[in-house]
Amino acid sequence: VLVVNSQGEISRLSTRKELIMRGTLSHYFKLGQEGKYRVYHNQYTTNSFALNKHQHREDHDKRRHLSHKFCMSPLGEFKWNGSVHGSKVLTVSTLRLTIVQLENNIPASFLHPNWASHRSNWIKAVQMCSKPREFALAIAILECAIKPVVILPIWRDCLGHTRLRRMTSLEREEKDKVKKKERKQEEEESMQQATWVKYSFPVKHQVWKQKGEEYRVTGYGGWCWVSKTHVSRSVPRFPGNTNVSYRKHL
Repeated sequence: VLVVNSQGEISRLSTRKELIMRGTLSHYFKLGQEGKYRVYHNQYTTNSFALNKHQHREDHDKRRHLSHKFCMSPLGEFKWNGSVHGSKVLTVSTLRLTIVQLENNIPASFLHPNWASHRSNWIKAVQMCSKPREFALAIAILECAIKPVVILPIWRDCLGHTRLRRMTSLEREEKDKVKKKERKQEEEESMQQATWVKYSFPVKHQVWKQKGEEYRVTGYGGWCWVSKTHVSRSVPRFPGNTNVSYRKHL
């Protein structure tokens, strides 16, 4: 810091840091002087009211479509009972608590009647698990105790799909191509077997263009009448028959 007197002469020279900071800082507050900008937390929230009417309708249609295949209620949501990020000890503890919580969420009516006597030992075994093979064995034991009705791949209010199949976009496209090819081959085979009807007068209606009404023009499919001749099968009559008219026929 240079101090200049009225004659223009330098009277004092100081290089101390505290004097330099005292001279540079003013008495007014400046943003960032407290140094709290170095410590921050990310905050992210969603607000459904910010969506417009069209987006609300799309979200509603999406949830309605998925509700026919999966359980969209809060009761069916899977939640980790702990933190999924951290050390190995924390991850193992989260797995133990989650498996026990999964067993608690299953009603007793869906479990084996003798599960109550084995439940305490199973919980102790889960608390001792620390390797993937041990966790897999604990889950396998729980699966054996669950009744088969829960594993059925059908939809109910409290049941959902229990089988998940991973399929890439390429596999899906290939599957659609195979289905389309099979459908085309079936249509070609049916058209080869069909006998087209030749009307002397053209058909005035358009009913034959509807699905299932092609037989009006092609003559294939539609109603099929099958006739059968009655075959009489006589029943032998033995003495002591309870039929009232049995003696009359004799």
